[in-house]
Amino acid sequence: MKKILSMVNSEDVRRVLKEISLELNISLDFTNKLTDFFYNLEENEYQVLIIENYSHNIDILKIIQIAKKIRPRIPQIIISDDSDKQLMGLIH
Repeated sequence: MKKILSMVNSEDVRRVLKEISLELNISLDFTNKLTDFFYNLEENEYQVLIIENYSHNIDILKIIQIAKKIRPRIPQIIISDDSDKQLMGLIH
């Protein structure tokens, strides 16, 4: 079974992800704590990360960089309501 690690805050996004994971028979782990996110990433074999840029108080770029150091080849999906093109360019 494929596994996804998700750090999202929005209940709407969580609900949609849960529905999709059930339909596709995918294991989906949620966390809101950075420490749990990185611990789970190190200890489990996830195929995809889904990260929501829900707080402008966190450095999403730093989170992505650390995740890439832990699992360099894991695909990451970033969800954001921020329309800052410069930030989105740096994420790419």
